[in-house]
Amino acid sequence: VETPLLLQPDAEPQLAQPFQLGNPEDDPEFGARMASIDLYSNSVTELESDNGVWGFGLVELLASLADLQQQQGQHLEAINSFDRAIHVNRINSGLHTVEQIPLIEGLIESHMAVGDWGKTDLFYNYLFYVQQKAYGLDDPRMISELDRLARWNIQAFHIGYGDALGVRLAAAQMLFFTGARMTIKHFGKNDERFVDFLLSIANSANLVRLNPDLAVEATESRYIADLDRLRLSLNQGGGSRPRGFNAGKDALIEIVTYYSTAPESTYEFAEAVAHLGDWYLMFRYRQTAARNYQEAWDLLSQQEDGAELIQQLFGQVKSLPTFASEEGELAARSAALNDGAGLNFDSADFAFDVTENGVVRDIRLLSEETDANRSQLLQVRRVVRDSLFRPVVKDGKRVRSDNLQFRFRYWY
Repeated sequence: VETPLLLQPDAEPQLAQPFQLGNPEDDPEFGARMASIDLYSNSVTELESDNGVWGFGLVELLASLADLQQQQGQHLEAINSFDRAIHVNRINSGLHTVEQIPLIEGLIESHMAVGDWGKTDLFYNYLFYVQQKAYGLDDPRMISELDRLARWNIQAFHIGYGDALGVRLAAAQMLFFTGARMTIKHFGKNDERFVDFLLSIANSANLVRLNPDLAVEATESRYIADLDRLRLSLNQGGGSRPRGFNAGKDALIEIVTYYSTAPESTYEFAEAVAHLGDWYLMFRYRQTAARNYQEAWDLLSQQEDGAELIQQLFGQVKSLPTFASEEGELAARSAALNDGAGLNFDSADFAFDVTENGVVRDIRLLSEETDANRSQLLQVRRVVRDSLFRPVVKDGKRVRSDNLQFRFRYWY
């Protein structure tokens, strides 16, 4: 179920365009690319005849051929071309050269497109290994790679790939923490990437909150050794168990501190304080959340355009957590579609009340229920029932909102 959209009187809601696979043959460049693929294939054959199957000049030709095949949706052919290019490069230049990096990236993209999660996982880790060997973990160029490998682990969690999904969360958190630490070391806490890592930590901590049983899996003896090896390789202190409440709270407090030192970012400062309030509310620390909302309201009320800013931040209820990224879910959904999964989507309208504590009450289905959609609507209703919302804040105080109407798009 996607983040719901609040329905406004006399206004048709504009849902984001759902991801759908395109047909490469509909691209006007399809024919030209097919001709180029034939040309490059012939060039590869000629070069092999002249210089053998391991000639270094093959790398560039095979890489260009693989790119074209990928654009045509010929991912199995692209995988073969990328793989050959990597082998030729390794034979001529060594096992861990940085020239492999764009080839491995292309290989990952095509393995993802065909839904080969085992190979995708293998090459994401190999990509990180190559760069760590080439640059060393302490090199600032590794910051983006820590983020990339962590995001893959979050995506794999949403896809459901791996023996223990809690291990994915634990690995992602360690990588995010290391990325944040590296950003501070090389660029300081004022670097925007530091905030990005903190938000990622909070998002992963929210997944731990939502999946406590999976998080416990990471503590099983059969997984501890691998997670400890990763932790030690990252020079990461502490334990390897995925963290929930404290990790999210500490990350969001750091974001508040970041914006508190930027006087021109009053709204962002207030929003960060509100996000911290959201976190407390999700864990039922309601009075602490109320104090954060009051603080954020006070900050905005002192601004010349305070009424407008308060309306923007607190004028309507918002689904929690408001800072959460749907990137992992969207990537998993597009991956499933690429893999040929028969995913369908529909939407349903519900009316309900939201209490001053963000709890949903008195749910009413507004859409038509039929034999065909009854099962899906029952599941969506459960999601609605368990949802939490940031309440409307008036004069610094949380208030109840009655008879709200939301549209929920769901996939099945």
